[in-house]
Amino acid sequence: MTADPLDLLRLPVVPVQPRPAFVADLLRRIQRTGSPARDSATVRYFVNNLDAAVAFYRGLGFDVELRPSPAFAMLYRGELRLLLSIPSSHTLPDGTAPDSSIQQKLAGLKTLYNTTSGDSLPPVPEGSFAVVPLEESAEALVRVIREFRPHVITTYDENGGYPHPDHIRTHEVTMAAWDAAPDPDRFPDAGEPWQPLKLYYLHGFSKARMLAFDAALKEAGLESPYTEWLAKWDPDRADVMERVTTRVECGEYFEVRDEALKAHATQIDPNSRWFFVPLEIQREVWPTEEYELVRSLVDSTLPEDDLFAGIAGIEEKVNT
Repeated sequence: MTADPLDLLRLPVVPVQPRPAFVADLLRRIQRTGSPARDSATVRYFVNNLDAAVAFYRGLGFDVELRPSPAFAMLYRGELRLLLSIPSSHTLPDGTAPDSSIQQKLAGLKTLYNTTSGDSLPPVPEGSFAVVPLEESAEALVRVIREFRPHVITTYDENGGYPHPDHIRTHEVTMAAWDAAPDPDRFPDAGEPWQPLKLYYLHGFSKARMLAFDAALKEAGLESPYTEWLAKWDPDRADVMERVTTRVECGEYFEVRDEALKAHATQIDPNSRWFFVPLEIQREVWPTEEYELVRSLVDSTLPEDDLFAGIAGIEEKVNT
């Protein structure tokens, strides 16, 4: 039996029935001379409208590599490979149906927009989280905060980690909800007021972290996926480590973190470079997660190693 040529992509999560045009396009890509194979991180999305999704990502600077059928397309931007599929009568490994929402949660290491130079953002698809009215989303989050009563909240920074519209909106909604949750006059039907005590931005794409992993992988005789990224790093781009106030030791939980990420079956390829660095190297070289304290109603000494530093004994006084 002839092997399905899709196996060469180490994806997709949901196979697409091979067609002659697909085989021809794929073989041309494989046999192309003068173009080395891409070492790419891969993200996959299920979408309702493939034409709209392809047009959206072309607006973000992606190039269409393959589009062999009305239900599947493969695009690239730099090191990032994006697979788009229209779901059919299939289920994911956990038995659930794939999420076909057009809301895109694109993951990558390159900044997609240079907002400081005035680049305009492409249109955001109708119905995406980024275009839901701020008050509507803020009220929903206020309701959760008042029910759950967290002492600490984490969110994206003002750039969304990188300027993805949904990420930036997440930041805006979180900041609005932080201000509204303790105010009895805001959203009075959303529960009893609650005052969180600390708010952090989470930071992940650090040049210092990449440098450390790059050196450790090479020392161990392993291929490093960071060499090319570092070579392209804008020397004028500040490292987020300059903003970090809090580093939390969490190496013993890295397996849980990775399994949680892999559970998003439509978002990440479990064989991609996101999981390339062995956990033992991660624990030895960089066993922390990084945060920036931006709002606080308690006293704590910076730098911190605990998101809850300074909270003990304070929470009852604030919310009484």
